[in-house]
Amino acid sequence: MKLIIYILIVAGLTAFVQAGELSMSMPTLDGIAERITKHKDSQTGDPFEAKWKIHHFSAILRNDSDKTLKVITTQLDVIGPTSQKNAKITVTTWPPLISKGSQVMPAAQDLRIVEIRSGESAAIEFDVKVNVLLESLVVTYCPKDEYKDFFGYWTGSISSPMWTAEKSAEQSKK
Repeated sequence: MKLIIYILIVAGLTAFVQAGELSMSMPTLDGIAERITKHKDSQTGDPFEAKWKIHHFSAILRNDSDKTLKVITTQLDVIGPTSQKNAKITVTTWPPLISKGSQVMPAAQDLRIVEIRSGESAAIEFDVKVNVLLESLVVTYCPKDEYKDFFGYWTGSISSPMWTAEKSAEQSKK
């Protein structure tokens, strides 16, 4: 996590958007991978392949309150368009798994819940799966209370400043 924070400061990407208790940095593109998935056409049954560009991002959440907060930093569901170059996505908790009428609780370490004191930060990570290269991205971090206060993590909504591929390329040249 220290490395990510250091990169953000060195790259000059320290812009944060504040929403009360938390603020969020501009996302940082950590890498792009291509993945091919195989499918069958629902009407004809013919097989086809789809090419995806998996953009791996991270962002920093900073505790701007005077109390200690817990935040989920991984295992986040990404909701948004899959074919837009200029995307707005929501990063949230996965819906709970129900088995035989009972909610299955994930392990806290699987969610990588981090406790941050006032003025401290934590890095979140998420993948954006699209069939185009992204040119810009705005992220809304919006974890839901899917586990009925079992973990006591922060819930609410905070959006990032806009990331652009152009700014990212300029910063990587410096």
